[in-house]
Amino acid sequence: MWLVWNWQEADAIQDQTKNNFCATGPTLPISFDDLRRLQSSVEANKKINFGSAFGKHPLSSRPGATVDRKPLQSLGEGQLRSLEGYILIARQEGPESVNCGPQFPKGKDFDSFHDIHISIVPDEASVHGDECNSVVVEMVPHHRPDTWTAANVLKVAGAHARVRVTGQLFFDSSHTECVDGSRVGSDPPAFRYGDSPDLQI
Repeated sequence: MWLVWNWQEADAIQDQTKNNFCATGPTLPISFDDLRRLQSSVEANKKINFGSAFGKHPLSSRPGATVDRKPLQSLGEGQLRSLEGYILIARQEGPESVNCGPQFPKGKDFDSFHDIHISIVPDEASVHGDECNSVVVEMVPHHRPDTWTAANVLKVAGAHARVRVTGQLFFDSSHTECVDGSRVGSDPPAFRYGDSPDLQI
């Protein structure tokens, strides 16, 4: 059992899981309903804490990144999954601990070192809807082609093209989902499962 003294240490342990690019085994399809069931399973398991380390969260008794990933692994974390849907929004992220933190500051010259935050919705009718009904997929910088920019991903969104995202199943326990249709604090308003280095149209 790990004993974690501060939120930075917990984040560092979670970052090791997030930066797993060696997932093996078959790539299995996953649906939005599957992801909702996984979210419910997380919320029902008191051994899994989640939410920003700063402030209280209505869905977790212990906010902050979860350190013991075994309960999440039993739900499939680390396994390859493929999700199909439509892009609601794509945002260029800035410095994060998982990508060397402030070593690469925010700005166009450093965009290739940061994640692209993509919110995926299940159907074309939802592409102008509420981000609270989306699933977060992070297009990570590792091995990302130069042409995969937030601007180009937004062009795909504008074309209403159906996409398939593939990567390891990952629960970002530093955040929490929306409650009653509203974001909690400054958290991005979406389900927290998803981590994908690959996007196909």
